[in-house]
Amino acid sequence: MKLAERIFRRNDYYITSPFGMRIHPITKVQTFHYGTDYGTNIQNWEQYALEDGEVIEIKTGKKDNDGSGYGNYVKV
Repeated sequence: MKLAERIFRRNDYYITSPFGMRIHPITKVQTFHYGTDYGTNIQNWEQYALEDGEVIEIKTGKKDNDGSGYGNYVKV
């Protein structure tokens, strides 16, 4: 089973930005991306942590509204 399928508990997702070198979507400069970004056409899609942990930060709302470039995320 793919890691993403363990996180999402489904398989109808797609990768919007892979891990590794890429052209940054905002700066248009080639940089290393330290994560993998996923997308779906479904709103309010449940996602699951792979291990026990504590939620330390949540960001939701309009993508990039704070200028960080991270969009929506949950840090565990």
